[in-house]
Amino acid sequence: INAVDGAAGVLMPGDFACDDPAVLDWAAPILGRITAPTVATLGNHDHWTDPAAVVAALAALARPGGEVFVSTLNRTPTAYLKAILGAEYLLRLLPTGTHTYEKFIRPSELAAWARASGLTLVDVTGLDYDPFARSAKLVPDARVNYLMHFRKPAAG
Repeated sequence: INAVDGAAGVLMPGDFACDDPAVLDWAAPILGRITAPTVATLGNHDHWTDPAAVVAALAALARPGGEVFVSTLNRTPTAYLKAILGAEYLLRLLPTGTHTYEKFIRPSELAAWARASGLTLVDVTGLDYDPFARSAKLVPDARVNYLMHFRKPAAG
């Protein structure tokens, strides 16, 4: 999880291991004191043990009126073909076993956890990665990778 304050730089850089309930309990007082206008977590979501709790932590970290961005893999046959069979087995871009298809997250699931945490969905868009050009771009198709933008309602 990265929490970014445009004026002050990064407040909490790197991977904040908030997928473990014990870590979430430990982090709760910190999340209550440190907030940021922009919070993002990109990738590795198929390794979360409790994704709803992670989304709740993202919501807690965002300031009222703040933005939350999450990118992850969609649980679709196309994502399985490209992310697991293609990237892990065929092209060997990742070690085999990197992804767990059953833990891929559908946009509807992520949106439901976000709503339960008080976030409002702003946008969802696909993210296409070209392994040969080593480049990524935003696309309308969210069947493999996608990026969701949420907003925390302003206070008052």
